[in-house]
Amino acid sequence: MMKYVGVGVLVIAGLLLAPQVTSAQAIGGTVTDATGSVLPGVTVEARSPALIEQVRTVFTDGAGRYQIVELRPGTYRVAFTLSGFNTVVREGIELTTGFTANVDVQLGVGAVAETVTVSGATPVVDLQNVTRRQVATRDVIDTVPVAKSFQSLGVLIPGIVTGGTSSGGPQDVGGASGQSHMTLQIHGGRTGDQYVQIDGLSADSQHRKDSSGPWIPDSNFQEYAFSYSANLAETETGGVLINQIPADGGNTFRGGAFYNFSTQGLQANNLDDGLRAVGVRDVNRMKELWQAEMKLGGPIIRNRLWFFVTHNRFATQNYALGTYESQDPRANVYVPDLARQAYTQQQAYTSSARLTWQATPRNKFTAYMTQGTQCHCSWQVGTAALPLIGIEPTPEASINMNYGSELYQVTWASPVTSRLLLEAGAADSPLGVDWNSHPKYNAIDLPGILDLDGLRPYRNAGGWWSATKRHDGFYRTRSYRGSMSYVTGSHAFKTGFMLSTGGLNIDREFPSAILREFGGEDRSNGQTVPPALPLSYITFRGTPVAATFYDAPIFYQSEMNNLGIYAQDQWRVNRFTVNAGIRFDHLENSYPDHHAPPTLYVPVARFFPGASVLSWKDLSPRLGVVYDLFGDGKTALKATANRYILREGSGYSQRVNPMATNDRTTRSWVDRNGNFFPDGDVLNPDANGELGPSSNRSFGNPRLNTFLDHDWAFGFGERPANWEFTGSIQRQLRQGVSVSVGYFRRVYTNFEVQDNRAVGPNDVDYFSVMAPLDARLPGGGGQRIDGVPDLKPSVVGLIDNNTLRSDNFGKRTQHWDGIDVTIDARLRDILLQGGISSGKTSVDECDLTRALPEVLFLANSQRVPTSYCRNTSVSDTGVVALVGSTTPLQTQVKLLGSYTLPYAVQVAATLQSFAGPERRAEYVYSNAEVQASLGRPLSATQVVRVNLIPPGTVFGDRINQLDLRFTKSFGFGRTRLKAMFDLYNTLNTNAATWYNFAFDANWGRPAIIMPARMAKFAFQWDF
Repeated sequence: MMKYVGVGVLVIAGLLLAPQVTSAQAIGGTVTDATGSVLPGVTVEARSPALIEQVRTVFTDGAGRYQIVELRPGTYRVAFTLSGFNTVVREGIELTTGFTANVDVQLGVGAVAETVTVSGATPVVDLQNVTRRQVATRDVIDTVPVAKSFQSLGVLIPGIVTGGTSSGGPQDVGGASGQSHMTLQIHGGRTGDQYVQIDGLSADSQHRKDSSGPWIPDSNFQEYAFSYSANLAETETGGVLINQIPADGGNTFRGGAFYNFSTQGLQANNLDDGLRAVGVRDVNRMKELWQAEMKLGGPIIRNRLWFFVTHNRFATQNYALGTYESQDPRANVYVPDLARQAYTQQQAYTSSARLTWQATPRNKFTAYMTQGTQCHCSWQVGTAALPLIGIEPTPEASINMNYGSELYQVTWASPVTSRLLLEAGAADSPLGVDWNSHPKYNAIDLPGILDLDGLRPYRNAGGWWSATKRHDGFYRTRSYRGSMSYVTGSHAFKTGFMLSTGGLNIDREFPSAILREFGGEDRSNGQTVPPALPLSYITFRGTPVAATFYDAPIFYQSEMNNLGIYAQDQWRVNRFTVNAGIRFDHLENSYPDHHAPPTLYVPVARFFPGASVLSWKDLSPRLGVVYDLFGDGKTALKATANRYILREGSGYSQRVNPMATNDRTTRSWVDRNGNFFPDGDVLNPDANGELGPSSNRSFGNPRLNTFLDHDWAFGFGERPANWEFTGSIQRQLRQGVSVSVGYFRRVYTNFEVQDNRAVGPNDVDYFSVMAPLDARLPGGGGQRIDGVPDLKPSVVGLIDNNTLRSDNFGKRTQHWDGIDVTIDARLRDILLQGGISSGKTSVDECDLTRALPEVLFLANSQRVPTSYCRNTSVSDTGVVALVGSTTPLQTQVKLLGSYTLPYAVQVAATLQSFAGPERRAEYVYSNAEVQASLGRPLSATQVVRVNLIPPGTVFGDRINQLDLRFTKSFGFGRTRLKAMFDLYNTLNTNAATWYNFAFDANWGRPAIIMPARMAKFAFQWDF
């Protein structure tokens, strides 16, 4: 790691003459006299309580221009002074994160000292920056009816869609999803490109490069800044960047408390006859929901040392639609107990502290820490848990997940002169995670089961989690940043580096029992209970069709280093401002030496030497232009063209780690003797006993079977990437009101694909199936679906996977085109933000499917017909693949607003309206049903799953969500008390937010619906 720090320092030193624009908030403009002549040497002072140093000073250059950069968000008073001229003061200039306020001033000649003060003139059009950014200030966070999370605010940005959640449904209502790790994407971007920061430093986890591991609630922050298009060179990807701006103390003591809650009695019922008709008995609904916060900040030494501390707790529980506890958790077939509806559970607490220290007039330090714990005590229950892969775990197959919330940061900033600014920072997030099969239930000693009829895992988590006990240690991310800014009136230069390092250790095993209190092995008379068999079953309506055998217990490690060095110049020439930059990225993935003893199904000791598996270097240009159309600072034309790499952590080293790539085999299984056990020799890869041929003929041997192509993995410019092109116009309609119209296009390049070199295009046979006649299907069903693949028996189980650039096998395309129309109005008593976004995705992978038919084989016996190659991205390799569908033009509407009434009463609302979820209809065909077309039995499975609906053609009903908040404020001197009453899903809609994939008797039944209208009370005390 130290070599990267050294490289970063050397490169920064070499880039001092080619630096980059700051992306932080600034005030800039031009100073002239009454004749329009520019005035050099004017003293410009910006004052704000947000600055611990109280004032920042610069001088206009020879062209009369000035810029004051790296200011904290807040309200500013700017004074312009020059001998022989009147002093002009501009008050009430509000700065949000990333915004550059253009403040042009004209000084009049004055024989005596005179001050002219102008108030309430905050610009709304940014004439210098091209990044599209939405900032949720503290006022907005506290005003609108949203949950206490950045995701609940981010989804209100036009164009944003949610790309997945690790718990809770894909659409949050009133904060019931809790710490859902919901990801955000926009304009055809990837959810994996979401980037979560705190004060410009990474808060991401090693498991989820797109999400933070710790739970850090909103009480820690004064703003959320969402950058979602035309990101600058200091940003790695073109996804949604969330920078959470910490709250500082101040020269006065301030603090407060917040508490909100809802109960089952405060939620309506949206189960209607339409849902009952499709088999819904019990809907998803809230069981428990509350959150409490406390905060305090102030001076330790005035103007020198400030503090800010918080403590937060929350709990939420939610019933899962159509999911119930088993009558007998140990049974071979799941039979629900309809009197015990299943539910998820979450709870967490965290304490945080931040210090701000003005050590000298030119050196400021901050330190931030948070510590706490999280318990997703029943994680992954029902389809609400994992809608993106469509499974529906029973409570017995849920996970009892426990992990910490730890994050530590330090930063330093030094305005060396009025033009030169140096900054640096470092962060560390050490975490340990336990995700064990839920210890409440007593079926840990049996093989877990995944039934293909409804994709329902039961008994325990082994049927889908590849273990019943898992611990991830050394689960940490360290990040570093350093930069230098040099600012004149016409130029704003910045150069710097960002470095992230991390590692992940994973233990997986199958113990016979797990102590509920400690997450460890059960002990009887001081002896460890023998482990369960490392084995899971796949059934169809209770009949065995396959068994998966695991190498367990297993332990493996991965490591990563991710370095970015950037340089960019923002150059203002008359009414043009040019943003031109470059970014160099270097990603490394590796794993250390691995030793493994013999296990039940791999009866040999193994040693694999450590290896560096990937070392990518990329150069990404960034270009943007802003033009002040009429020269009045009220209309800006903007155009950008930017290349972005796709974000990654240590996923590639995990994918090719020899301990993980050869850790299982799935065998078709016919239970001829009815003992519900796969009798046969697992180590014999050929069909024997009740077992079909092995899906991995290397299993049981210390063989490497998965690789990254060397030229690709160690090449320059090989990393998957995308180009974003934008054009927009922003116009100020009146003071505090602006509208914007923008066009966006995203084009993906450098696609990757995993090629099984043991299988060629001629090693696959194709067959046709007939869709069942069913009125629920488009056109009533009955159509023939051609091009369903099956491996020839001679190549079943042969694995020689090599990941490389897909251009070697043919053309792949995926792009997105769309238009946004937005409004931003901030008036005295009115707030209105939002707009309309329309766009569509286009996909074509036909060349690839012809050259590499193995990409048509997905998990759990699912096959993609070749006829769908222009509908869906089928080559998902599990790390950076682009999964998506060709879609028609889809439009969404997002609005938030508030209005202040007399008597300190405020009404606020949010509105979301967007297309419903894409529908799939995955039908299970048996051997008997395909043999006539295939001309033989299926080679490796007893059944196959085929989607009966071409992807991207059928969608659920439109989803509409209206939330309201009514607030009454009471003032007592410096103390204010707010009482809030919220109504979420005010219209009590019950549209489906997700459907089961399996086409069966319950296909019309939604898997998740909008939770019913929910009332919520909240109280906020500030002093």
